[in-house]
Amino acid sequence: MDSLDKIVLCMQRAAQKVAIPVPSEEAVKHIIGLSLEKAAEQLFPALPYGKQQALVDAYRDQYHANQHIDTPFYNGISELAWIV
Repeated sequence: MDSLDKIVLCMQRAAQKVAIPVPSEEAVKHIIGLSLEKAAEQLFPALPYGKQQALVDAYRDQYHANQHIDTPFYNGISELAWIV
């Protein structure tokens, strides 16, 4: 599933919610695949742990609140499903 746009949007909105600088799309792309705690630490290493945890919680809230955002299959995936 191509959830890149959703991940970026949710992380940026989470940052706004906890009143910290909004990370760039490029910065968010670099933390994809990490746990949320590690992602928050990598994006904002100078933030106190409590503020990083607030970002993690805000991200989770944003991700659930934005279930309506489409996460389509990557190009070619639906064709591969018929092969398997």
